Amino acid sequence: MISIVIPAHNEEFFIAKLLNQLDKQKLSKHLYEVIVVDNCSNDDTVQQIWKFSKAHPLLNLRLIHERTLGVSRSKNIGGFNAQYPNLVFLDADNSVSVNFLSVIYEIALQENILASTIKTIPDEFNFKMWLFFSLLEKLKQLKFKPFGKSFIKKYVFKDIGGFNNMILLGENVDLLIRAKEYINKQNKIFFHQKEEPIKCSLRRFHRTGFFSIILPWFIAYIGITTLSYKTITEISKKN
Repeated sequence: MISIVIPAHNEEFFIAKLLNQLDKQKLSKHLYEVIVVDNCSNDDTVQQIWKFSKAHPLLNLRLIHERTLGVSRSKNIGGFNAQYPNLVFLDADNSVSVNFLSVIYEIALQENILASTIKTIPDEFNFKMWLFFSLLEKLKQLKFKPFGKSFIKKYVFKDIGGFNNMILLGENVDLLIRAKEYINKQNKIFFHQKEEPIKCSLRRFHRTGFFSIILPWFIAYIGITTLSYKTITEISKKN
């Protein structure tokens, strides 16, 4: 059984779309739950979640509030409070196909696979961005430092202490490096799921420019995790 954790800060225009896609999964609804962690939203994010929940009562949807702003804190409160033994972390502006959780479920059934990165592609056609995301996919396949969206067994997540709340940017890299080290010591498998990719919104790139996003990501990837993380709300105010 799978718990999907979605941190959300001011995502009123995106959260319902992702929830609708998760509601339409081919995987039986009794096999998964969706946890949205509201992280200090001051728009209609919470109202949108409640509205969706009332309209789709069969979806096992939970709302948790994290009162301190921070993506790592939001992911942690969702992960540590998950009811099920397998965790998937998504962003509120991601998109997934109807088969996404079915593939994750098949991975979760494999006792030797304890965690997995997940192929990610842009949610719209843009040659430069498709080229960039293809490069990221190649890095994942070459088994350099793991990064990006992930699946992880909850007991592994708990044993390694979850996300580091002190990291402002690059929390995924840090978590997955520690998870991979843990899994290797157990002689188990750290996997890469490329069958059903996650679609990533390009809104940050559109609002700030390609290199304004790539440079901080690269710095965080090489291990410098003290750069500040800017929410999409902060980015929008500046632009």
